[in-house]
Amino acid sequence: MDNKYLAWADIKGTKYPLCLSIGSSAALEEAFGSVTGVVNCIVQHADNNEISELMRSILKAARPLAQAGQSYLTGTALLTGQPIDDIPEFPADEVLSAVLSANEMLELWTACLTAMRVGSAREVEVAKDNSPKNAENAM
Repeated sequence: MDNKYLAWADIKGTKYPLCLSIGSSAALEEAFGSVTGVVNCIVQHADNNEISELMRSILKAARPLAQAGQSYLTGTALLTGQPIDDIPEFPADEVLSAVLSANEMLELWTACLTAMRVGSAREVEVAKDNSPKNAENAM
């Protein structure tokens, strides 16, 4: 199911939905101080070449986004009366730590960033300005 509020993490050929929701935002704020704090934490570990802490922090950020993605898809299907597709359970941190390479972990981080970006994006509809001061755009 494609949705403009989801990002997808591809882990070993299985796609997991990631979503920035109220719940996942609260979890990220509790763990990192703020949603922006997530990025700052990751950047700090990368700058300091703290690879194991970097990977642990990526998993710590991915977990609430994955839980919210699964809840979002399930809830949306229930509300719209559509069948609930099989939504894979996000693997345990121990499993991910054992099977993901550093590059795959960075791909997971990219998916997390995408989820945070699309989850916080706002659509604003602007009315046409037909005033004389804007004569070029007036219709």
